Amino acid sequence: MTHKVPVGDTPYVKAKNVQLMDKDPERAIPLFWAAINAGDRVDSALKDVAIVMKQQNRAEEAIEAIKSLRSRCSDQAQESLDNILLDLYKVPLFSFLF
Repeated sequence: MTHKVPVGDTPYVKAKNVQLMDKDPERAIPLFWAAINAGDRVDSALKDVAIVMKQQNRAEEAIEAIKSLRSRCSDQAQESLDNILLDLYKVPLFSFLF
């Protein structure tokens, strides 16, 4: 699978490179936070940090991040954030079987 890696030296680009090229999600998370705090591509950085947190079994933190920061995102990002939240709230089906 080929990932489109952004080019540049901004906080968001650094985070995305660590996530995709270095494949180091634990190191990428604080870099995405730095991008959000710097106001650098906040929409994308919030979505990416939530997805990476979910992959790291940190869904509750991801939910709280979206809830607390979605007001800083554009109107265009709201539907994507809703979709990520829906995914984060899903309970695994197998948990009902036991």
